[in-house]
Amino acid sequence: MSDNKRPVTIRNGELEQMRSGVTLDLITYQFPATAGTDAQHLAMPANGTELEWASQDLTFQVDINRCGFLNQSETTIAFDGTDIFTLAPVANGGSWSYYRAGVKCTITGSKTKQVANPMVSGTLYYLFIDAIDGTISVATSTWTLNDSKIPVATIYWDSTLTPQYALADERHTCLIDRRTHLEHHFTEGSQMQSVGALTGMLVDTDTNAAKTFKIADSVLLDEDLIIPVAELAEPNGTDANYRVAYRTATSTWKWKSSNMPFVYNVGNSNNWIQYDLNGTMTDLTGGEGGSRRWVNSYLCFSNVGGVLRHFIVPGRSIYTSLTSAQAENPATFTFLGFITAEFVIAYQLTWSTITSTSQGQCQLAALPKKIAIGAINTSVTAVSIDHNLLSGLDGGAINEYWHVTEAEHNILHSGGPVGATGPAGATGLAGSTGLTGLTGSTGLTGSTGTWGSTGPTGLTGSTGLTGSTGIIGLTGSTGLTGSTGTWGSTGPTGLTGSTGLTGSTGLTGLTGSTGLTGSTGTWGSTGPTGLTGSTGLTGSTGLTGLTGSTGTWGSTGPTGLTGSTGLTGSTGLTGSTGLTGSTGLTGSTGPSGSGNFNSVNYTGATAVIGTPVCINAAGNFKLTDADAIATSRCIGLLTASVANGATGTIAPVGVVTATTGQWDAVTSQTGGLTQVPYYLSTTAGKLTITAPVTVGQVVAPIGEGLSTTEFLVKIQIPMVL
Repeated sequence: MSDNKRPVTIRNGELEQMRSGVTLDLITYQFPATAGTDAQHLAMPANGTELEWASQDLTFQVDINRCGFLNQSETTIAFDGTDIFTLAPVANGGSWSYYRAGVKCTITGSKTKQVANPMVSGTLYYLFIDAIDGTISVATSTWTLNDSKIPVATIYWDSTLTPQYALADERHTCLIDRRTHLEHHFTEGSQMQSVGALTGMLVDTDTNAAKTFKIADSVLLDEDLIIPVAELAEPNGTDANYRVAYRTATSTWKWKSSNMPFVYNVGNSNNWIQYDLNGTMTDLTGGEGGSRRWVNSYLCFSNVGGVLRHFIVPGRSIYTSLTSAQAENPATFTFLGFITAEFVIAYQLTWSTITSTSQGQCQLAALPKKIAIGAINTSVTAVSIDHNLLSGLDGGAINEYWHVTEAEHNILHSGGPVGATGPAGATGLAGSTGLTGLTGSTGLTGSTGTWGSTGPTGLTGSTGLTGSTGIIGLTGSTGLTGSTGTWGSTGPTGLTGSTGLTGSTGLTGLTGSTGLTGSTGTWGSTGPTGLTGSTGLTGSTGLTGLTGSTGTWGSTGPTGLTGSTGLTGSTGLTGSTGLTGSTGLTGSTGPSGSGNFNSVNYTGATAVIGTPVCINAAGNFKLTDADAIATSRCIGLLTASVANGATGTIAPVGVVTATTGQWDAVTSQTGGLTQVPYYLSTTAGKLTITAPVTVGQVVAPIGEGLSTTEFLVKIQIPMVL
């Protein structure tokens, strides 16, 4: 049966009631004699055979309260630079649609609005639609996102500036739920989908060109709006290609063009870089040495079109050290009265004073720091996406440790405890004895917790890091000294394994066929250079025969056994149980001692100071890397550059000192060492501050930077990923 007033449609040439699917006879029914409106549809008649026009059933659409444009591609926004705003269809005379309070409205042609008459400088205008016919309204107070108003754009106007206005796109779509939009807009603000690399700046370099940068393409997410941020080419240090925004009062903002990525020379005749002191731009006076001071500026991305897509804002304090300056947190800044509703603070640039005539009398004090903090134009502070001390989720930079906080990293790095009592009390989730308390039964370090002493991955648990059968357990199957471990007694490279370094039949086994002292070994009794071989070390006519008048070990030779610098000196290679017994090649403080030792460069090229090396079977050094465990056994760092085939000194522990340029060659950094841990790089002969993450590679801690020129060698056991 058909229901009167039920909507109908034509499907496959037949009249059909919508929802019910009942098919009707087209011959029986006639179309209405009059035309309906856009808000009406055809429906079954209450009486007779003539179809009727009826209003739409909008219950479902109204209930879900969809708001926003159908999509952004249907329209464009524009401002004439005087007072007229235009919302126009992409196609000339075409139509576009939006949802308001759950009702879809389709509009044909353009809509214009005179923003104000006159336009008032220092005012942020909010443009929106709150009608079914596309009429544009304007206000000077922010929208609440808790009513039927559809945001369209914002315009910040100041006739004294160049450009005079900042037009920001706010055409959010109906794809985002209204309450979700409200929550994101007022708590998180815009965020970055991707942040381009910032390049071109030079640390501690006193020239204008060294202070400029280029930033690659980025993508800004303003809730559901995806906003490409095009590359900013590096300026030449002379042309005013940066835009800096600054306050002249607590909630009054200005902007200007600048040749430098910071504010300077605002309202006075000197040349100092400036910072924001409670809404007043203030000179960063100082100099060098004990008079040096530090201050920040911040690179921001926004939804504003044109040249203000990128802009710079100043820091808000002066600092007496680089560390304290870099600790400034722009998430605590307020942006009341700002030029756009929301934006992202992407990079922190830290500057220090210097006696100079360059712009700002300053220079870049450290590499730019990526922070990506969302900021909102309200009375509340900026909203950071930081996780405790971690800036963003990138990892690998200073104080960033791959998605853990600095405090957590210090605990993991040192193996120390993580606190006895959690904030939720004795039986709380994080309490000392709580379900997941630090020392609770299943807590992080509890007896059966993840890292507990007997837990599944505990230090001594069955599969723990050093447990009996753990991945690198001392006696585990693949443990460091386990039966088949890397260095296990019978492992493939174990000390006494079949092919071990000193195994009976190993490559260099003491008594192996080719062992150091084997019958035909390098130093074997009858080997080519054996102790008694014709040309052996102690042979009667050998090159270095023990009794040869000028032999290397001859009684009067330059390095004879009793010579003051002979091979058996107190810092020799192997000690009392060395290859040749109590007076062996290396003396009592050999390879396990803390002193430096010498070895021949076998790399095929000059090895520079600071290069990490390992020792081959012949006792020569070669480059080491973190690609595999076999190549990762670093024995120390070179204390000076060594030509190929020459003898150099290796430091297994202690401090190695080099210039910043020499360290840059080894670490691929700029400006020398940083005070962070360093690891063996996957590039042979290199160090890195970023630990490898690829399965099969090796995490091999080598030491840490003490200053830009000093490196503390502190080699730890490597771990295969």
